[in-house]
Amino acid sequence: MVPSVFVTESCNGSQIIISTLSSIKPQLDTNVQEAIYRNILTSVKASLLRCYRNGSFIHYLNNRFQNFSEFLTLTDTFLQVPHNQLVEVLNTIKPSELADLLSRPGFIDDSRILITVLTTYGSVQNLVTFITDFNQKVRDGRLTDDNQAAILKAFWFRFATALTETNDTEVDEWLNVRLQPYLPFITTELLASNITLLIPCLPYRKIVRTLNARYNKMTASKRKEIFRGIKIYLQRDPKPKCYNASHPVLNSSAWFVNYLGLFMNQMSLTDLHFFIDNETKLQEFVENPENQALLVKLKLSTEISSFFVNLLLKNNPDLNVTSLPNSLVCFIHGTDAFKSFDEQETLAVIEKINEVCWRISPFNDTSSASFLSDDSRKLSIVLVSKFGNFSVNLLNSLGQTAVGLSLSQISSIDGNILQEALPSLGEVKGWNLGQAKAIVAKLLKDGFQVNNTQNLLKLGSLVSGIPSSTFQRIDPGVFTAVITDPTFVENIGAAPQPIQFIYVLQMLKNVADPLTTVKNIPSVLAKWVPPVMLTSNLNLSDINNKQWDPRQAAVFFGSIVKNHNNYDIFSN
Repeated sequence: MVPSVFVTESCNGSQIIISTLSSIKPQLDTNVQEAIYRNILTSVKASLLRCYRNGSFIHYLNNRFQNFSEFLTLTDTFLQVPHNQLVEVLNTIKPSELADLLSRPGFIDDSRILITVLTTYGSVQNLVTFITDFNQKVRDGRLTDDNQAAILKAFWFRFATALTETNDTEVDEWLNVRLQPYLPFITTELLASNITLLIPCLPYRKIVRTLNARYNKMTASKRKEIFRGIKIYLQRDPKPKCYNASHPVLNSSAWFVNYLGLFMNQMSLTDLHFFIDNETKLQEFVENPENQALLVKLKLSTEISSFFVNLLLKNNPDLNVTSLPNSLVCFIHGTDAFKSFDEQETLAVIEKINEVCWRISPFNDTSSASFLSDDSRKLSIVLVSKFGNFSVNLLNSLGQTAVGLSLSQISSIDGNILQEALPSLGEVKGWNLGQAKAIVAKLLKDGFQVNNTQNLLKLGSLVSGIPSSTFQRIDPGVFTAVITDPTFVENIGAAPQPIQFIYVLQMLKNVADPLTTVKNIPSVLAKWVPPVMLTSNLNLSDINNKQWDPRQAAVFFGSIVKNHNNYDIFSN
């Protein structure tokens, strides 16, 4: 037990004791060292700043605690300072000294006190010097997330309040250097704070551009969070916020680029109308080349994309559809954009749509190759309806858009032409069952044989159109040969259930080793394996990560699963 001798001693007397103990500190047990530190702390808290003589506060700390200052924390340090003397005390600390103090490992233990210290500390110039020095010292990652969030909150307050006297270069220095390490911790609360909402338009534009440059590194939730903050700023009057036709800088119609950037991806049509309630102004913004260059990079909602397309066409019905930004060209169905197009003009549009729309899948977020949205199908139907006679070259040029072929159009195409175009038609995703059956029926009528590996693979996505009776007559060896082709497996997985069931039964038919065949069944077809084939001779590695139904899983539980104690290894 270390006696509390420092409380009653004079400043000089207690200092002599501290100096003596400090000189032998390396010889003391760690617990004793900490007990001495606590006693020194108790003595200074008993009468705040009793031994402080209005000089450097850092000098006072070093002198008062000496070698025991290594135990100091932010809380212990500033609870020694009366609130009404905080400004006075902080003014005695040089920026480099404050940087040294706050960058000590483990020193920052209270984010609220940290914010108070940083928002109170000195002039903006002193703070700038401190930030530069501090950021260099903590580059090793010693700060916690809470520390960094608190630092950003404090620095942001000082940055925002200094904007009226800050030039463009200084704004860039703040955003891209001083605040840069802490920007990942920006929040809606900070962006929607009163101090932020009062930031002038031009500096705010720089804030958006800085955050926009980090967009691809952000999580989806962080993007939404930042957009919510931007939205609150942009919804303020006058509307559109930060646009003034008579202002030499704020008269730019590149408004989307300046104040939203990639965060437009988070915007709804309702948000857009809250930002800009004037349709003429909206049209001017949408037609701006810089904004259109931005739209190319976006994945907007169907609602907004369709709205933009209609807006562009409203006063410019002769607009060249192929000149539309990629993010919009996929949403031209339902408009009169190609009402008067001839076949060549339509093919030019189809070429762009095949290049853009199917590649980036703008209509949906699913990764399923067989999925086709109503929007994309409607677009294909409208485009393909422009053609009357179909040659091999034309069918090949249609590409994925061929999914818009009507049954009457299919019936008008010669079987030989369909067969020659089969490599292209077989790659089209999203055929409905009627289309697939109609095409396959014409192929079969024209002598096309499906009872061989090459032709079965050539059918591609049209495999679902093979009649069940024909499917049953295919040699099991053909099925076994194609089962290793991932594209075929994908296509058979999108086929009607009877076709899948027949396929599995045919594979298991007349094989010397049904067990090996069961092991090789793809996951997407596993549910059609008869439970009787799922014997105890199968191992966990043979069945795990496949799509079994409850009846099959019950078989496994009895013969395989109960032999394993680690249930974490089982697939769902």
